[in-house]
Amino acid sequence: MKNKMFTVGVISLLTVLVLIVGYRMYTSSTKSTSEVFTQLIYEDKYSQLDDKVLKRYKKDIYEELSLIKKNSTLLTSYLSLGKINALQKNYEESNRYLINGLSFTASDQLELTFFIYEQLALNYVQLNQIEQGYKYFRLAYELASQLNDVTLITSLYQSFSASLFLKTDDMAFSIYLMNQTLDLLKDDDTYVQSHILLASMYQSSGLYKLALNQWIEALNLSREKQHHDLETEILPRIATLYYLTDQHEEVLKTLSQYFELKYSSNT
Repeated sequence: MKNKMFTVGVISLLTVLVLIVGYRMYTSSTKSTSEVFTQLIYEDKYSQLDDKVLKRYKKDIYEELSLIKKNSTLLTSYLSLGKINALQKNYEESNRYLINGLSFTASDQLELTFFIYEQLALNYVQLNQIEQGYKYFRLAYELASQLNDVTLITSLYQSFSASLFLKTDDMAFSIYLMNQTLDLLKDDDTYVQSHILLASMYQSSGLYKLALNQWIEALNLSREKQHHDLETEILPRIATLYYLTDQHEEVLKTLSQYFELKYSSNT
């Protein structure tokens, strides 16, 4: 009986020790909220979060700030808060966090510094401070080139050209950046979207034949990848451009393809 009680006691003690060690291992390896959010930035998934989720991240990162002592964690916190505020269209508040974050950059965290420069460039365009936007675009580009990271460069080109396209009349530089993006991307997942953005830029500039070429390229790529929803979005755009360029037979053919695809997808 005593041996049995002793055995039970040892097992209970071991169980407690395992739980304590396991908890310590868990807490020591658990990332902070800002580190989790920064991972979403790396994976380009943060912009898909809804406002409720963003508010929760924001609240948790605020609470972490008072406890942080490491510069690297301060950098991720300020970057995360800057990104969150930008998504919520609080561009001036976003800038304050991002500029604070620049005080904590380090040579082994250049990608994080790039993300700060990129977001500052976009924010300043949104605030109609275009020269400041160009300043931070150049800083972001120099850093991405230093890192020799094509993904960062194309991300910068796409986001900055889209921002200029929507907020300014500088269509020439937007078109230039998108053409550069297409040269760099080749068969990336965002290749189709880049053709669509470039087509929209050409169309807004009245360059209908160039726009039509880009829409047709986007259509062919979406068919290759079997993105049928994208096909249904692109076909009416192509039909419109055929109409604007007096190619009326092509208008009818394209609309016929559109309705056939629409009908087949609904059955």
